[in-house]
Amino acid sequence: MPGPIDEEKWRLWAERVWRFEQSGLTGAEWCRREGLPLEQYYLWWRKLPAHGGCVRRACRGCLERH
Repeated sequence: MPGPIDEEKWRLWAERVWRFEQSGLTGAEWCRREGLPLEQYYLWWRKLPAHGGCVRRACRGCLERH
């Protein structure tokens, strides 16, 4: 079972995942443009569903509910 997660970080990363998925860019290209480490992005991409996010998608509904 996953441990507690900081709600502010959850929202930030859910929004980032959503923006990435809307971008049409590769993960490496998107992270380079955002100034984020690719490894950190993929860590959160896997972590969000384990903490109640949509399965592999950070949809707008999730962002509004959480």
